[in-house]
This record gives sequence, C-alpha cells and structure tokens, in this order.
Amino acid sequence: MPGRIYLQRALWGLIAVLLILAAVPSARADASNPQWDEWDFLNLINRERYDRGLSPLAMVPPVRDVARGWSGVMASEDTLRHNPDFSGQIARVVPSWQRAGENVGVGGSMAQLHTAFMNSPKHRDNILGNFQYVGVGVRWAGSKLWVTVNFVTTTSPVGWQTRTPVARLVGASDSDSSVLVSRRLPAGSAAGVVVARADQFADALSGGPLAAAHNGSVLLVPQSGVPGNVITEAQRVLAPGGRVIILGGPGALPPAVESAFQSNGMLTERIAGADRYSTATAVAPRVNPAPDSVFIVSGLAFPDAVAASSVAAARRVPIVLVSPQGMPPATDAYLATQPGRPRIVVGGPVAVPDAVAAAAGMTQRVHGVDRYATAVNVANTFFPAASRVVLVSGGGFADALVSAPAAGRSGAPLVLTAPRPNSWSYGYLATQNKRWVEATVVGNTAALPDSAVQLLFS
Repeated sequence: MPGRIYLQRALWGLIAVLLILAAVPSARADASNPQWDEWDFLNLINRERYDRGLSPLAMVPPVRDVARGWSGVMASEDTLRHNPDFSGQIARVVPSWQRAGENVGVGGSMAQLHTAFMNSPKHRDNILGNFQYVGVGVRWAGSKLWVTVNFVTTTSPVGWQTRTPVARLVGASDSDSSVLVSRRLPAGSAAGVVVARADQFADALSGGPLAAAHNGSVLLVPQSGVPGNVITEAQRVLAPGGRVIILGGPGALPPAVESAFQSNGMLTERIAGADRYSTATAVAPRVNPAPDSVFIVSGLAFPDAVAASSVAAARRVPIVLVSPQGMPPATDAYLATQPGRPRIVVGGPVAVPDAVAAAAGMTQRVHGVDRYATAVNVANTFFPAASRVVLVSGGGFADALVSAPAAGRSGAPLVLTAPRPNSWSYGYLATQNKRWVEATVVGNTAALPDSAVQLLFS
C-alpha cells in the first residue's frame, strides 16, 4: 500500500495517493540490519534515474533518520499514512530545503515495493523528479516491510553519504594528487619512490609495479622543477637508505630534477633507455628479476597500461611495451630472457595487433570494447574476490598511475570511469555494491563529479 506526498515550499501543495499492495513474506538482505534494505532501495531508484539520464540522488543521514522514524510509527500502528509533520521535520534537519516529496509503502520486499511505486504515476514522479537528495527508512514488522522515502531539493549543498565508505583524494595538480596518495604510506616505510613526469606518460607506464616493488609511491613532477611538497613527501616516506628513482632520460626530466632531491639529502638513481620501450625493459628486472608472468601493452596509449598496473603491482610483475607496427628490439630482447613465462596482453587487437601479440609469445589476452570495458575485464579476471576498489578517471593517466601501487598492495582493481559513468563502470561497481567495503576515489570533481561517486557507491 504505497502513498505519495509532494510539497513545494512556496506553494505548500499536497498530493497523496494510496495503492493496495499485499504484504508477501520474502527473504531480505539482512533482517537485523535495515541499512542493507535502505541502500538496496536507493540503488533501485538510482538505476531508474541513470537509465533516463538523470542525476542520482544522494542519501542524507538526517533525512534518512526522518524516514526511519516515520516507518517505525507506521509499523507500530500497522497503518499506512503520511507523516503529518513531514515538512516541519524536514525543515528542522535541512533548513535550506526548497522542495520535498514523500513516498510511503508497505509490502513484502524492496523489489515489490519499488515496482509498485514505478507503476504509480505520482510515485514515479517523485522517483524521477527534480530532486537532489533522499532519505530512505525501512522497518520490518513480521513479514511486512514498511518504507518511507523522503525526497528533497535544497538551495545550498548538504552533507551526503554513500553505502560504501569512500576516501576521496583530490589535489590542485597532478603532483599534489600524487603526494596525497603517497601520504597514506607510513613514514619511513619505502625503500624507494618513483618520480615521473606529470604531463607525459611514455616513461611512466612501468612505474607503478616498480614503486610497489619498493613498497613506495609514484610522485609526479613537472619538467620545470620539483614542487616543495614532493620533496617533503619523499623525505617523509623513504626509509633510511631509500632511493628516489627517476624514470626517463634528461630530455624528459632534466638533471635539475635529480639535483633537487640530492640537495635535500636523498639518494637518487635514474632508469632510462633510448625510448619508452627500452625504459620499460630497463625497469622490468628491477620489478622482479624472475617474475611469474609479464604484462604486455601498447606503448602508444596509456589506458591499457594503467588498467594492468594495479595487477602488476600486486603480483610484482613487469609491464613491457610494444608498438602496433611491430616488436621493439628492446622488448624482444627482454622477453627472450624470460622463457616459459606466461605473457599477458592487455588491450585489443587494434592496440596490440595479433601479429605483434604472436611475436611476443602471447599466452592470454584481456581486453574489452573500450578502455572502460578493458579495465573491468582486468578486474574480473585478476581480482575476482576483491572487496576494495580504486576509481579514477579514464580521461588521463596521472591519477591511475599514482594509484596503482597502493591499489596493488590492497588487492584492489583500478576501475576507469567517465564523468557520467558508462555501462561498464556502472555495471561493475553499482550492481555489486554489497561487495565493496572500501573505495578510494582519486581525481577532481571535473573528472569525477560527486554525482558519479553517488551513483556508483550508493
């Protein structure tokens, strides 16, 4: 028996609708913890909105508490009715409210009630309406599930919550973001940190596994010099005797970059080759001289490499690069030193043509229709039981690169998304929302807006 109410502050209009819905007993996610059902209901709502190109609704704890309280009242009275003090309670917890709506119902399951709401035009209007925030409150009484959904639009932002605990790391620049990620490591714990150029990915693609092999981080710097906070972070995180490992030749990062670390009392070394392919093969034995496998990706684009980087970091295996035009001599020579090792190509036949993959001795290929699908397929292939996840923008390499070592250490896949999540990231994250115990989001709100985080982790 769902009911719906709609209020607008300026007009104080009221519409209430009641429908008959039988309460049929059914299994529920967690009989002792209604939060599971509340998040399940919000997930159903946001799927409807996503399918129609609407922004997701964010759960606001005080609004949820109002909804929970009213569901409790209805359950104790065994009567479906609207909250007579709805507007007053909403005003007390969200003073900046502008519009509000309420759906109430009783039934036997979340799916049953949600379907009934969507089949009722006025309830559906609330679900698909011009709202920003929501509070879902449920109460089980025997076989009956009582639900209140409060919808709110405000004139100013309010605090919201996701089902999965999310840590968001946002720096003013790529260098700043790399420092924030690195700061999650204990002081004095790293045998080495990897320093790479912030605006070019060529030499940096192999850096994630190298940093993980040293229990360290990837720090990004501009070609023009080393920011002070990068110096400070390298000093903080390095163990006594630890090294700053600079990736790329002096054309990528000039000697002044190396000198900046040396002048602050740090040991440095540079790993560089004649080109990106030879740099990657110079890094490979430093990751692991006897790896159990080797990842092979295109050296002309970053998405496949960053998708593989958390796996490579977790397994301490190198990433080497090939060209769509053929096998670079440096890569061919390195692979010859690893006979019998499985060779995993990440990326489709456009990025790594079949002939090149065959020349590399490919034993497995993991790919998708685009970069987002490839990242999800990598996650499903190598992290089938992961409970943690790292989300980054698929539009750039920097956030993914600096996230790889930490993701690998925690056994978390790197998932790429667009500002409006595509079907791959949405399908992987939002439809498995009970799986995630922790999510780390690295990137600013232009690349990864709050709406994406709300949709994927609620």
